[in-house]
Amino acid sequence: MSIPVYGRRRGWVPRNPGDFGDGGAFPEILVPQYPLLMGKPGVKPTGGDNKTIALQTGADGKIAYDAIARQGRSADKLAVYTNAASMKEKWSRSEALVRPEAEVDAVNTSRTQLALQEILKKKVSVAASQLNPGGNEKKSNFVKYTPDEDAPGYNPEAANRVIKITERAVDPLMPPRFKHKKVPRGPGTPPPPRHHSPPRKLTAADQKAWIIPPCVSNWKNNRGYTIPLDKRIAADGRNLQDSIVSDGHAEMAESLYQAEMKAREEVQIRANLARQRKIEDAQTAEEEMKKAAREAREAALQLQGTARQRQDLESKDEQDRRYREEIAKENRREVERQFRMDKAGNKKRGRDRDEERDVSERVALGQKVQPTRQETLYDTRLMNQSAGMDAGFGSDERYQVFDKPLFTEKDSNNFYKHDKDRLEDGTKGLGFGQNDELGQSERDAGKFGVSVQFERDEEADKDKDDFGVDRMYKKAKRDEIW
Repeated sequence: MSIPVYGRRRGWVPRNPGDFGDGGAFPEILVPQYPLLMGKPGVKPTGGDNKTIALQTGADGKIAYDAIARQGRSADKLAVYTNAASMKEKWSRSEALVRPEAEVDAVNTSRTQLALQEILKKKVSVAASQLNPGGNEKKSNFVKYTPDEDAPGYNPEAANRVIKITERAVDPLMPPRFKHKKVPRGPGTPPPPRHHSPPRKLTAADQKAWIIPPCVSNWKNNRGYTIPLDKRIAADGRNLQDSIVSDGHAEMAESLYQAEMKAREEVQIRANLARQRKIEDAQTAEEEMKKAAREAREAALQLQGTARQRQDLESKDEQDRRYREEIAKENRREVERQFRMDKAGNKKRGRDRDEERDVSERVALGQKVQPTRQETLYDTRLMNQSAGMDAGFGSDERYQVFDKPLFTEKDSNNFYKHDKDRLEDGTKGLGFGQNDELGQSERDAGKFGVSVQFERDEEADKDKDDFGVDRMYKKAKRDEIW
């Protein structure tokens, strides 16, 4: 029978041993195959004895796998331990462990002796059969012998002799006399050739079809490996099924595209409106800045005339400050000179020089006037007053304790006056009096002639800027313009 070539065996099933030729089974044919009837149920292999062990079961109904351990052993050898039960101690009744009587011992002894004789008889019979295959009888042969007259030891009285030939007895337990060596076995029959279809190059599709994905459990990951999703879903067989794509995906994609285009148009419109609004706000801000600059220029022109007056006032204060500095320098030089003279031991000369100086000069230097003669230490002007207790102590209609002020106008020049320059330096940058510097200075000009003057607090205006926010905003605008 002709075997179809590889690739054209669809529908052909090998059924006879001749279908396999000299080869084995066909792997591409997915049916049970029995080349040379090997393994076919109900058929025994030809040639030689069947050494396959029959399937056996134990007392519990389970397969007795220990039958292979007893294969090739004598049946009477019971000490074959193939399970844990054979190693355990057996339980016996107390009656079975009682020492037997003399009669029982005699019976057991005779029975054991007979069993041993039977075993020995079998052994001897086997050995005798090997030495004398013909039988156990040993036949003797009688031979008539006539010796040669010329042979040494010839006895003429015994011219003829009868010789009995008997086989020598052999001890069955004697070891063998000769050593048998095994000759190396010669080369056996060469194996039959296996005919295979010609090899062909595998394509990518064939290689992909033969890929067996690894078995990945969905429940266990003992070693904690990170398993990619493609490896996890490769073994569930989803790649063997044809996936059907729904038409709803295309419809959804088209709807999303249209919605995206509509959203882009709306975003573009909103961006244009925001850009237009930003341009309008910029124009409005520019107009406001121009208006603020124009107002600032007008205010600067109005303040230009008052700025000159302020400069004149500042120049006068500068002259007074320089005059005071010159006096302070002169006093410092005088003090240093006096210190040097006292240190050099010219104290007497210094005292003489002070006595010769004019009193007005000494007063100008701020030193104490030394009395030249003994006089009373009280003011004589108190004695020249016409008013007093004897003069009625003033008018009764007048409600006042003192008839005249304690300090006159000429004494007010000796009082402490705050330095304007130091005040401006200390308050510079704090925002006090920036809105109406010149007007405030003009109002305060009339207060410099008196020592102390009090005035009432005016009621706070409701629209007054207490924190100077408006002044700061106007100043920032003025700085940007300039």
